Amino acid sequence: MTLPEVLSVTWPEVEAWLYELAREVPFDTIVGVTRCGLPLAAALSALVPEAALAVLSRRGPRGAKPPRYDFEAERAARLAVLSASFELTSLPKTAERILIIDDVATSGDTLFVAGEKVRAVAPKAEIAFAAYAADEVRLRLGRPEIVDRFHRQIAIDNARTWISFPWNLDPITQ
Repeated sequence: MTLPEVLSVTWPEVEAWLYELAREVPFDTIVGVTRCGLPLAAALSALVPEAALAVLSRRGPRGAKPPRYDFEAERAARLAVLSASFELTSLPKTAERILIIDDVATSGDTLFVAGEKVRAVAPKAEIAFAAYAADEVRLRLGRPEIVDRFHRQIAIDNARTWISFPWNLDPITQ
């Protein structure tokens, strides 16, 4: 098994993309997907202070991250685990244009689950999605319904390239 190449992204690169996102995508509410989408959501919230900030938080520990993405996992089982593991903090009743943001999108399943959680609370809201990096081939195959509402900075093949963001820290194992 060949491990993926790791592409390091800097804060200035992230900042430039967030400014672009803030100018080009209309939203009044930001939903950050924990864990690694939360730094993007918080930074975007600082750039657009009039936007409300909500969090799609993971209940319980994520566990160890595998050395590569498991493309062979049963999708229905993965979706059930994802849906059960996430909880949405309260959205403002005035939310009309919601941007759901994460760090990387591969199959789009996490964004899909986030959209379902948001839709349950704000059924009439317009929902857009964003991730700094996306495996566009897998995203188009897995979730074509979100592609036309999706914004990304770079395209990757997640089987060959992983992204290391400035906030990626090794967990404390003491």
